[in-house]
Amino acid sequence: MKTIKPMKYIVSAVVLVIVVCGLLFTSSTQKRQPLSYAVFQTASGWGYDIKAHEKIIIHQDVVPAAAVAKGFATKAQAAAAATLVIKKLELKQVPSLTTSDLEQITGEASMATGNSPAK
Repeated sequence: MKTIKPMKYIVSAVVLVIVVCGLLFTSSTQKRQPLSYAVFQTASGWGYDIKAHEKIIIHQDVVPAAAVAKGFATKAQAAAAATLVIKKLELKQVPSLTTSDLEQITGEASMATGNSPAK
């Protein structure tokens, strides 16, 4: 009968480890819900919201780092900017857009200055 007691402890320990691992796995997958975005039209163009757990964490209704407060010219540009911001967040980088990022998204080398591109 004395050999049964150690077996109870071993079984209890195994069950405890399985429960703890299950809880850790569940909590880690819940925290990693993907980020999403939604684009919207404004009076001056297009903007975007970045959402985590269906809660807006970034609301951007104007082009960041631009000299003139206006939205993106197209819905596609706003979506591209939102996608880049999400990528930066997922890589644990600062989610700001640089003038270089904006030039790639908009195709305008002068976006940050507010000047029209030379033709």
